[in-house]
Amino acid sequence: MIGRDCLLTAIGTDIISVKRIKEFVLLKGEASQEVFTVREMKNSIEFENPFEFLSLSFSIKESVFKATGWGWQRGIRWTDVEAHIPSDKPPQIIFQGEIQRWLKDQNIICYDCFSFMINDLLNTYIVTLIAFYRR
Repeated sequence: MIGRDCLLTAIGTDIISVKRIKEFVLLKGEASQEVFTVREMKNSIEFENPFEFLSLSFSIKESVFKATGWGWQRGIRWTDVEAHIPSDKPPQIIFQGEIQRWLKDQNIICYDCFSFMINDLLNTYIVTLIAFYRR
């Protein structure tokens, strides 16, 4: 989907422990909706391991935020990035708020999102890379 007229503009990466996200969600309960949208929480239940789904969603969000280069400036909210993660397709991302404005200002026309899992004896990790392209 990347044509000859696209230019790599920004890259963001993240790695997160599934155990860490599980502990966060169990500790925060409904307050975790500051990070995850209602739809992300509902969709996580459909997966064999809901915490892997939420970890992937978190890792996507972090990768997007890192790609902007802002950190937590400009009023960015966790829910400005919503991950849709079908079991049989690549993740799809909905951008809102300040992130959506940044994409428009940068003339971003498409993105690639790659994620994979790494397991060791103690934990599972989600690794994500997002690349944004402009005209």
